[in-house]
Amino acid sequence: MQTPTIMTPPLLKANRHPFECPIELLERWVKINSESHNHAGVLTMQEEVSFELEALGFEVKWLHPENDSTGLPLVVGTIPGIVAEGINFICHSDTVHHSLDMPHELQKNGDYAVGPGVVDNKGGIITALLGIKNYLESLKKENKEPYYTLRFLCSPSEELGSPGLHRYFKEFTHDGFMALGFEPANEEGDIIESRKGNRWYNIQVTGHEAHAGRNHDKGVNAALELSQKLVELNQLTDYEKKITVSIGHLQTEKNKYNIVCGKASAKIDLRFADLKTRDEAELKIQGILATSELYNRDKSKTTEIKYWVEDDCPPFSKGQKSKYYLDLYKNLISDLEKRKIKSIAVGGAADSNYLNDYHMAIIDGLGPIGHGMHTKEETIYLPSLQSRSLALTRFLQKISQENYQ
Repeated sequence: MQTPTIMTPPLLKANRHPFECPIELLERWVKINSESHNHAGVLTMQEEVSFELEALGFEVKWLHPENDSTGLPLVVGTIPGIVAEGINFICHSDTVHHSLDMPHELQKNGDYAVGPGVVDNKGGIITALLGIKNYLESLKKENKEPYYTLRFLCSPSEELGSPGLHRYFKEFTHDGFMALGFEPANEEGDIIESRKGNRWYNIQVTGHEAHAGRNHDKGVNAALELSQKLVELNQLTDYEKKITVSIGHLQTEKNKYNIVCGKASAKIDLRFADLKTRDEAELKIQGILATSELYNRDKSKTTEIKYWVEDDCPPFSKGQKSKYYLDLYKNLISDLEKRKIKSIAVGGAADSNYLNDYHMAIIDGLGPIGHGMHTKEETIYLPSLQSRSLALTRFLQKISQENYQ
């Protein structure tokens, strides 16, 4: 893959030491405001992750996104294995919180702590790094190399859909054996076996503006046309088929009472559990938006409807490739935490969706236990940093031992 790279700034290396205590590192990282649009803060986090990876022996490259004005790099760290097949570890450094939403401090209360991005996804990064660190140290004691190639991916913009990075994710599936996502586990500690996909539609309707009093009969109301289409689109929601349509945004061109609306637009979120369902919904959406229903009084004018897809995120399902590894991972966590751990399907999408491929096993939700994601009460259960990182270490040891001869 031909891509430009940027070296980690040497000044960072002069002022930092590889982490020993995960909670101390979490405290340090929570102080960094890495809300997705705060590019300086996100870049600082990417530098921090790069440094930790280099300290573990990863070769680190920064891959620049395609057609993205931010220029924020995807951090990719690689340790070659005995075989070229790779395990892709996926996480992200950006958060959803704005700087004034909540203090950028780790507020501890016993075994729990609150802070921006504390589980989504700074705690997840630490879980992955610590698990890999312990795995590599155990190999060193046995004078062994990793069996599988290890590839660590840290996105700067997952909360925005990782624009410009999807091609890289897809290319990393070509030699990928497995993808492990470090989004948080839920409050009960369950991990994720499947995620819905999403398709985002931007719809624009152009009618014919007219004065609401004098020339009402000459106008064609774009807002009314769009509203009627939205009612039809909303009826595509079918919980039994695990498909939902959500109207996320609706606006008109002018904020006035006394006009027949000339332009209106909406943003629609379509969620689906599998590609077949998505394609069926797409055909229905095309049919709904293909024809205009409104005309002016003498039927000389109608509306024009345009739409395009802003984001197209595939789902990932629990396949046969994943079942054995899901069961193994659940059993390891259950043994460590002395409780039964389940694997669940969730509606939200993540970068792990883009690593979906028929020949790969995918597991997500392997980060720490938490709740309140994307809110001011985002909370981490601190002991799970240790238990979930140890589960990762034992998982990597187990699947490697199955192949060493």
